[in-house]
Amino acid sequence: MFCTKCGSKIISLNQNFCIKCGNAINTNVAHTQYLYEVKKSLMSNNEFNYYNCIKDVLPEGYYIQPQINLAAFIVRTDDFRYQNELNRNVDFLIVDEKFKPILIIEINDKSHLQYERKLRDEKVRKICEEAGIPIMNLWTSYGINQEYIKKQLVEKINSPVVRKHNFMKENNVMAPDESNFNSNLYNQMLRIKFKNAQYSSQAKLKKIIMLLFLLASPFLFMVIIYIISEVLNFLSK
Repeated sequence: MFCTKCGSKIISLNQNFCIKCGNAINTNVAHTQYLYEVKKSLMSNNEFNYYNCIKDVLPEGYYIQPQINLAAFIVRTDDFRYQNELNRNVDFLIVDEKFKPILIIEINDKSHLQYERKLRDEKVRKICEEAGIPIMNLWTSYGINQEYIKKQLVEKINSPVVRKHNFMKENNVMAPDESNFNSNLYNQMLRIKFKNAQYSSQAKLKKIIMLLFLLASPFLFMVIIYIISEVLNFLSK
């Protein structure tokens, strides 16, 4: 159960007020925790600070939208039924007066240095390059520099749109084009897949050998007994 005012967790069912904010707790309400809760905000405190800075330096006629799903402004051009690769959010989307998507802004903290996150960021970058919408990355380690952000915004918005063909339509496979393809990440992904397949095959083989051994054990025991008895009969003659 949570406080209806500040959202803090109620530690004891006998609590009559919230320890954090002092809000009175209605003891007549059933002490059950809901499976779903509405977020306090679409943005973290750090993202909110960047949002305010970007909003202040945006050129006239452009607007910023937080936490937008790729599927909201990018579509596939084939008839593939599933579009799971577009089920990813970007931190900010810059649009013009007609709400045409112009620029993506990603706020990168140290979590973006993790391997799995790098793969996610790489996939998003490839999709956006294919669609023809640029990405502007801001690293939190450098802090919020308003002049720098303003300069980057103007350059990105005024630069011509450049599209790169990163995918083949069949099965949404990345096109192995060395000029715009991150071969290191691609090779790492292939090695991981190969190792997983190798370990899986070895585990299956071990199980099969063990099963055959268990099935053959009674027969082998009888054969050994038979051989021993024959040898003893031969020696006793």
